[in-house]
Amino acid sequence: MQIPQATIVGQFPTVGTPEHFGLVLAKNNSLTSCVNKALASLKADGTLAKIQQEWLSSKVNAPVLK
Repeated sequence: MQIPQATIVGQFPTVGTPEHFGLVLAKNNSLTSCVNKALASLKADGTLAKIQQEWLSSKVNAPVLK
């Protein structure tokens, strides 16, 4: 989803085993399992890697947050 006039302010630093994306849902949210399945599918077909390259690469200047 694109949000008009939104700004990417940074990326979270990698700690331990790298993960490239994260979402925050309320604890015990009924959508968690659906979101996890969708993310696994996007990762398996390479879509997440493409999104990362397009939106979080150095070309969009998204610094690692400290």
